[in-house]
Amino acid sequence: MHYLDRLEVTVKKLAKRSIATLGNNPFQCESLSKASPLIRELETRMIQLRPREEDVQRLKSPLGSLFKGSPMETMSRLRRLVKEKNPPRIIATGDVVSRETFVSGIKVHLRIIDNKTLRKSTASLDYPGRRYEVKNPAGVVTMEAWEAIRKAMRETSEVVLLVDGEEDLLALPSVMEAPVNSLVLYGQPSEGLVVVVATARVKANVAALLERMSQEEV
Repeated sequence: MHYLDRLEVTVKKLAKRSIATLGNNPFQCESLSKASPLIRELETRMIQLRPREEDVQRLKSPLGSLFKGSPMETMSRLRRLVKEKNPPRIIATGDVVSRETFVSGIKVHLRIIDNKTLRKSTASLDYPGRRYEVKNPAGVVTMEAWEAIRKAMRETSEVVLLVDGEEDLLALPSVMEAPVNSLVLYGQPSEGLVVVVATARVKANVAALLERMSQEEV
């Protein structure tokens, strides 16, 4: 079973409880996911995942290969890697990585941005593709953001995911949702570019980390 599907078992219980508090329930359906847009909205928005403290420290280390150097140097290495690997998808997490891949002409399927760099506001480029907007507070992964990433992976054209909050942890669901051997990119502050190849082993490691996270009802 897909990890997100397993989480939805918990989400659906919470959704039922929330709907019950509204009084008379107009949604009579065996499957909550088919009942109404409102319940589907509750399913995707009511849970967020927060890493354990020991994992917060672990996440400061690169999940993949670290390409050290300036944007010009890291994009040159990335271009060679893309040519060699021909990955099925490339996901850029963060404003700097999204911008540098764009100006370097590296085709990216999904860009995840929050219009901030090192928590300071920055202007966004006019990226091509469909645009999704989600909420994802700092230090967590929301079901809303995860579901948007999941949907983006099914799109045939480029997608931009604009985050109200922070995208720092969204490389994790990106690894989970990307096709095997896709590249997930994010910046390592003051060092360079992290390139994660979404192999089965890497997906298993990320899944274990996500399993350890606490589930918060919001």
